[in-house]
Amino acid sequence: MSLLASVLRSRTLGAAVALAAIFLALEKARARRTVVQELDARLGWRMLPSQHAFDRHLEKTEDINAFGFRDREWTLEKKPGTTRIALLGDSMTYGSTVELDRTYPRLLEKRLRDRGLDVEVMNFAVQGYTLEQSARNYVENVRRFRPDVVVMPLVDQDVKPMAPAADPPRGDLRPILLRTGFYNWVLYAARPKLPRASLADAAPESVRKKRTKDLEDENFRLAVKTFEPEFRPWWQRALQTLEALHRDVRADGGALVLTVLPQRPYALDPEVLGPDVVCRDFAKSHAGATYAAVTPAVQEAMRPIREAIAAAKSEEERKKAYETTDPPNVYQKTDAGHFNEAGMEVIASALTLELEKVIRERPR
Repeated sequence: MSLLASVLRSRTLGAAVALAAIFLALEKARARRTVVQELDARLGWRMLPSQHAFDRHLEKTEDINAFGFRDREWTLEKKPGTTRIALLGDSMTYGSTVELDRTYPRLLEKRLRDRGLDVEVMNFAVQGYTLEQSARNYVENVRRFRPDVVVMPLVDQDVKPMAPAADPPRGDLRPILLRTGFYNWVLYAARPKLPRASLADAAPESVRKKRTKDLEDENFRLAVKTFEPEFRPWWQRALQTLEALHRDVRADGGALVLTVLPQRPYALDPEVLGPDVVCRDFAKSHAGATYAAVTPAVQEAMRPIREAIAAAKSEEERKKAYETTDPPNVYQKTDAGHFNEAGMEVIASALTLELEKVIRERPR
């Protein structure tokens, strides 16, 4: 028997050929469902560019442009006479749980154009980014687009220290596999119970649940006790980061606009002292920086719910009022940190008025 015949009859080779056939068939037949982010040594993680990607919050696929951001396609060159506005931030601005056309950056651009302004609004937000990551994102990605106005929407959770950044381990094939239909079939169909956000988390379920609970508790404390002593070092670091971002934007000839996207506890209790005071004071003491107030509009939108909670006669009634998804609630029911479509409308309307003043007052 020839060597070739022996190889062809090999069970190992037969299995390899069968797997290759399955791989090619899946690549051809199945829509690509790709995890949106991968590790990045400078930013911690980044979006994969030019992807028709699965979003675990929207539970659908979405498009990431050629520069790696959830927005329409861009060009580096700016059209003459156009005011280019760049938005930094996290999932609140990225628009998690909301269709792209209903996110406040897209609504903001339409409203500003309706008011006679030639603007281009570009959304550079990435889910999970802290303030420090957003500042690095400006240096790494945003400044080359030469924006005239840079908007930094702050959420109380953004002051957390950035997790240590790292490149994928040597020999890690996931950055390649994530782009294939075969791997995503294994991930989403063959192994539906595998957590989509942590592809290689081997920790027991009890450990993962405790980590999630600890994170939720920390986020809630930040939302209702924003400036407690335990968080003061984070705010000191945040102010240093804002200083650096302000210097970079000013050096590039841009204007920095700070705003706050309030989370639900802050919006329901006007007595809570939130990040607005930091942004307002920073803008007062730094030339070229502006504070754009959005929180009052969100608090006003939530006033009927606040009144319903105050009038509730039982804990069950209070919980029902708090979690309702009926208007005028501007937050998602199951995710207190994210705005729904109504919330996006409120933010876009409030920011339109503030940014119009900034744009019209900018020297030409």
